[in-house]
Amino acid sequence: MTTTVGVRSVDRSRPVPEGVVATRRASTTIAGLSRLLLALILASVSARAHALVATPFHDSDVLFATTGDVLVYSVDLGSLPGRPALIVEASPDPAHPDLRLEIQISACTLFDASGYCPPVLPEQPDLGVGSKRLVSEPFRCDVRSDYVGETCSVSVRVVDFGSTGAPASVDVSIRGETRPPTGTEEFVVDPALWSTSVPATRDTTLYQANTSSGNGAGESFWSTFSTTTTARHGLVDFPVATYVPAHVEILDAWLQLSVLTTTAGAAFSVHAVPDAIDWIEGTQNAAGDESTPPAAGVGPQATWLYRRWNSLFQNVAPWTTPGGDREPGALLTSTVTATGPQSFGSTAWVDHVRQIHAGTVARDGLLVVPVSGSIRFASRENATFFARPSLIVQHTAPPMQEEIDTGTMNFFNEAQNFRWIYDLDGDNVLITPIAGRCEALNPATGGPIHGITYQYLGDPADARLDCCTWQVGSTTGVTGTGQAIFYVNMDPNDPANQPGDLDTDGIRDLCDNCPTRPNGPLLGSCISGTKIGKLCRSNQQCPGGTCSLSQDDANRVLPGDACVPEPGLAAMLGAGLAMMALRGRREA
Repeated sequence: MTTTVGVRSVDRSRPVPEGVVATRRASTTIAGLSRLLLALILASVSARAHALVATPFHDSDVLFATTGDVLVYSVDLGSLPGRPALIVEASPDPAHPDLRLEIQISACTLFDASGYCPPVLPEQPDLGVGSKRLVSEPFRCDVRSDYVGETCSVSVRVVDFGSTGAPASVDVSIRGETRPPTGTEEFVVDPALWSTSVPATRDTTLYQANTSSGNGAGESFWSTFSTTTTARHGLVDFPVATYVPAHVEILDAWLQLSVLTTTAGAAFSVHAVPDAIDWIEGTQNAAGDESTPPAAGVGPQATWLYRRWNSLFQNVAPWTTPGGDREPGALLTSTVTATGPQSFGSTAWVDHVRQIHAGTVARDGLLVVPVSGSIRFASRENATFFARPSLIVQHTAPPMQEEIDTGTMNFFNEAQNFRWIYDLDGDNVLITPIAGRCEALNPATGGPIHGITYQYLGDPADARLDCCTWQVGSTTGVTGTGQAIFYVNMDPNDPANQPGDLDTDGIRDLCDNCPTRPNGPLLGSCISGTKIGKLCRSNQQCPGGTCSLSQDDANRVLPGDACVPEPGLAAMLGAGLAMMALRGRREA
């Protein structure tokens, strides 16, 4: 017969504060009995129902006489903290070091969408000797902000008394801990310089000799100086924003053109074309070397007098200056002395490309104006691919696009709202003092997976760590936190490169807004109530107050709430750099 053990008069409806271990009391009556007689007395105890117990709960010196004895508790899940783990621990007395215990959690009154939901427990039983620990996480089965009126049955029994034999006494503890949603993601960053080749998307020749024709489909465009009426100007356009990724730093840029023919001492300059009605490339194709303009076309196309011309003179748009409008001041001027591929650039040219990329100016391509002589350049329609015009842009590496799982394993089974910590303006962009840029791509979506981009904006030769930290709001009312660690030119598999976690709270020091005091998902500190500064894993351990488990910082100004009042001067100096690693500011 299975017997529920109850050898002492214990009011199990009154919980003992967690961490308080009752002193073992030797009973003079029991001490005088032989082991055999005690076993007979215990085996004759009839089963009785135990009152509902609230957490935290501790029961000391419960005696077991046979392997058939079972200690059973009905646990009030409504007494657990938010987003809870139900933790049951059992420890044998020192005289039974090889005793084997079994803990079971069952008969939980929890339901998911499909009906009854059993507790989520380890698949393999713990068959080891000594103390045992079993954890069930109700929120994995049934997401709620509380579990008022719900219960689970907890049972403890001895499987084997070991070499010492029966009877044995066991201490039992039942408690709850908060499990904040959390995650740690690690990425390797290679910030090497990139070179992007931007192809021309339109080009043509403007002929002074025929103001009703162009050469939009020709294999070349011209720059020809003339004091009569035979001047030729080139138009070309490069879609910088289409090819160069956003948010990169442009370090250098140059124009790459292939010279097909040139006269001695020929020179040209390049001007930005003011933004207005778009000029049209057109479909005319001049014959031969394309120095002679074709007959008047139908259009629409750019000509010597018009941005947009057609034979019916409908929707025409004249240039302000014949031969093409231009911004004052040349972006570059160069003399050509040979044929073949050549590169042209200047400081003003690089600044212009940066402005176009950043969208701070609107320009409508480039006008190639002769200074002297005559030069024929290959166009984008040229049969030789590598002779075609291109704009070469050297820039920092583009943002790496990644997905982060804001919940380790399967902590997430509810909608979560994502935000970067210290993103004060709420634009989902965080600039780190380590010269990194984190951007959330879909911050409003629910679930654990969030798309982000990260870009290192510092020296591409650097080898360092960077970090962006996030928070997530939960329907259970428990705020979660996590960290994305970026290894810039570093090997994450090298133990020497692993960031430390001085306070062992689960948030690495370079990500932690209070690295000297626990305030992360694994361990927190009481920041209010009657136990300020006490270590905690739920609000229950901070009477009348809050346990900081999610990098809490009420005023969003470092340090975090766990470090207020701030630590001593020495500790602050020692941890100052690590604290600053999380500070974000809005992108200038």
